[in-house]
Amino acid sequence: MKFLVISILAALTISPAIDASESDSLEKLLARTPVYDLTVLLKPDSHQMELTGTVILPPSDKPRSVIELNLSELMKQFHAEIIEPAESAGTPEIVKGAKQDSTEHFVRWQLHPKRAIAANKPVKLRFSYNGGEGTGFVFYIGPEGSFAGGSNAAWYPQWDENSGTGIGLLKFSIPLDYKVLATGKSLGTASEEAQGNFVFKNDVPSQFSFAAGKYTVLRRDGVVPMRAYLLHPRKNIDDYLVGSSKVLAVLSKEFGPYPYGEFAIAEVPTQQALKAGFSGASFNGFMLSNEEFLDQPFNLAYYGHEIGHQWWGNAVLHAEEPRGDYMLDEAMAQFGSLRVVEAVDGPAAAEEYRRTGYPDYSPTQCGYGYLRSVKAGRDHALGNLPDDPNSHELADSKGFLVWDLLARTVGPERFSQALHDVTQKYRFRSIRWEEFLAAIQSVSKEDLSWFFSQWLERKGAPDWQITWKQEGGQVRGEITQAAPFYRAQVQVEIVGPDGQNSEHTLDVNDAKTAFDWPASFHVQSVVVDPHYYVLHWVPNDVFALKREN
Repeated sequence: MKFLVISILAALTISPAIDASESDSLEKLLARTPVYDLTVLLKPDSHQMELTGTVILPPSDKPRSVIELNLSELMKQFHAEIIEPAESAGTPEIVKGAKQDSTEHFVRWQLHPKRAIAANKPVKLRFSYNGGEGTGFVFYIGPEGSFAGGSNAAWYPQWDENSGTGIGLLKFSIPLDYKVLATGKSLGTASEEAQGNFVFKNDVPSQFSFAAGKYTVLRRDGVVPMRAYLLHPRKNIDDYLVGSSKVLAVLSKEFGPYPYGEFAIAEVPTQQALKAGFSGASFNGFMLSNEEFLDQPFNLAYYGHEIGHQWWGNAVLHAEEPRGDYMLDEAMAQFGSLRVVEAVDGPAAAEEYRRTGYPDYSPTQCGYGYLRSVKAGRDHALGNLPDDPNSHELADSKGFLVWDLLARTVGPERFSQALHDVTQKYRFRSIRWEEFLAAIQSVSKEDLSWFFSQWLERKGAPDWQITWKQEGGQVRGEITQAAPFYRAQVQVEIVGPDGQNSEHTLDVNDAKTAFDWPASFHVQSVVVDPHYYVLHWVPNDVFALKREN
C-alpha cells in the first residue's frame, strides 16, 4: 500500500504550560503575532463557508502605505475595513496583487489605506468573505465531511512574515447534527455545542485548521487523553486509541513532553481527501485520516510518523531557509516512527524497517527505497534539499536512517536529551539548521563535523566490498571502498554452517581496512553490518531475500 503522508504545520489544540525560563521569549513572540477573532459559518450541503472577523496586526518599525495579505483563491467577495489606528480608519483601496509563483493557489490582496499607517502602531482590520465551493490542497467543504489545513489552504487571511500563524478565537456555527474539531482549547459548553456553536481559543502562535462532520466522538483517558472523531462506526477503533497511546508514550520519552493536552484522530472522506491531495495530515494536537485507512488495522509506523509531527513540523518549526528543509520535519517524524517500531515491535522489526520498510507502510521509505532513488538519478545532499516532492522521499528514506545513525554515534540517551532540549527551547517558534546541529554537537563527546560532512553535505552511501579467508583458527580479510571514503564503526558477523556466529566491531575509514579475528568453527560467510545500522549498498538479491523473509 502506498501512503501519502503530508506534514501540516498547523494550529494548536491545547495550550501547554510554559516554563518560566521561556516566558520572556514567548512574550516577545506573542507580541509579533497577529490576534484573530474569526467567526465561521459552515454550510456543508451547499459546499460553502462564510467568514467574518477581525485581526490585530503587530506594529511595524516603518510606516505602512500598503498591507498585503494572502487568502485562498476559493474565497470570493472579500471586503476589508481598517478600524485602527483612527487616523487611517475606513475602507481601503483593495487591489488583487500579481502571483509570485504560478503554483500559488491564493490571492495576494493589497490594502491601500487612505492615510499611511504610522510606524510602531498596531493595525486592526475587519473583514468578510465567502466561498469554498471548490476543492483545494487539504481543503473541502461538503456534507460527507469538511476539512481545512491552515498551512496549505489559506482559508483565513494570512501574512507572509508570520507564516500564517496567529493567536485568538475561532468560532464555528454549523448544522445541529455536526461537530467540529479545531485548533485551540475548546471553550464551548455541551449545551452550546448541541446548538451547533463551537469556540476554540489559541494562546500560542498557531496555523488554524479544522475538521467538521456528523461525528461520533469516542474518548480514552490517559496521560494524554485520546479522542476519535468517526464518520462511521468501526470495531477496530479501540486499537487505534490504544496504539496511539503507545506511540505517544514512546515519542514523549524520545522527544520530550507531548506539546499539547490531548490528541485526536478525525476521519475524513477518502474520495474528497485524495482529491484534496492527501491521505493523512498532521496538525497541532490532532490528525486527519481518511476512512479507508481507518478501516485497516492500526499501522504502527504510519501513525508513529504522523504523531511524530506533533513535535517536528508543528510545535517546532523549521526556519524559512533552504538548509535543513524536510530534515527537521519529515525525517525527524520518520525517525520517531522507527523509534516507535523498535520499542513496541522489537529490534527485528526495526531492522526490517531500516532495510525494506515496515509492512503495509510505504515500500520506498527505507534503505532499499533510497538506493532505488539513487539508481533512478534522484539523489541530493540532505543538508540542502530543494523544495520538491523528491526531497520528501529522500528525507523519509535516507534522512531518518541518518538521524538513527547519528543517535547511535552520539549515544541514544545523549541524542534524546538534545532533542528534549530543542523541543523545549524552540516550542512554537522556528529553529535554524545550524542551531539544530549545534544542539546535537553540544551533547557529543567527539567533534561531529566528519559525520555532518559525509552524511548531510554530500550525496550517496557507502559501497563496501569485503574479501576474506580462513586460515586455521583465524579469519583474515579487508573491507575496501572507493573515494569519497566513508567513516563508520560497523559490526562484522562471522557465520558458520550450523548457526555458529561471532560479531566484531570494526572502524572503517580509509580505502582499505584490514581485520584478523579468531574463529573456532568453519566459516561460511563474513557479513558487514548484519543488522543494517548504517545505510549502505547491498546486493539486490540480499534485499529480495530479506523482503521474502
